[in-house]
Amino acid sequence: MSAGFASFFRLTILGRFMLLVGSAALIMVAGTAYAFYVFREALTSALGNPDQTAAFIGQGAAFHVDGLIFDQMQTIVLVCMPVGALFLVMAVTLALGVARPLTRLQNGLDRMSQGDFDVHIDGEGRTDEIGTIARSVIDFRTKLAECARMDAERQTADQRRVDEDRHQLMMDVAEDFERSVLSVVDALSNAAGRVDSNKDNLREAVTASGEAVTDVSGAFGDASAAVWMLSLSRRKNCWKPSPA
Repeated sequence: MSAGFASFFRLTILGRFMLLVGSAALIMVAGTAYAFYVFREALTSALGNPDQTAAFIGQGAAFHVDGLIFDQMQTIVLVCMPVGALFLVMAVTLALGVARPLTRLQNGLDRMSQGDFDVHIDGEGRTDEIGTIARSVIDFRTKLAECARMDAERQTADQRRVDEDRHQLMMDVAEDFERSVLSVVDALSNAAGRVDSNKDNLREAVTASGEAVTDVSGAFGDASAAVWMLSLSRRKNCWKPSPA
């Protein structure tokens, strides 16, 4: 039973606080009791002396009582000062026993907030409230790291899908461009064929037209010759003398 209480007061924050408050109350009660004891002993000793008794009973009794109290206060302060210093050391020790683990725990939380999920969380093995908080933080770190890993995998998968969609889009654009170019090339080829065909037809038409012009020129020459012969014949007839 005593071992359980000792463990409670030694390990838990509540036990530290109760030990500190209990020690302060005990020191206060003990100091007050010691002060009353010292005053009683000094007053009893003074009243036991007939010379001092007259001083405490006469008109200057208050002055002598104040002097007695002041003298004993110095004694009380000298006796209680080591006890007060011991209490201060105990209070600082208990406070540091809570503040230092909390500071290390806070540093671990700060590094976790910066994305460092491999940070060591101090205090996991403690059996007090700080140990409970440290274990809760470790569980939270594990879940947070798992969420970060799943989020990273999801982002990787999304990026992979985006890359695949971009690649497919580029392939579709390339195929559309290739089909467009091929259709344009086919159209140009057909147009070139039609131009060649029209050129041949035009060449044949020009040749035929030249031949027709040649024929017309020849016919015109023949006609001119015929007209000239006819004119010459008429002239010869006109020059012949008429019979008597």
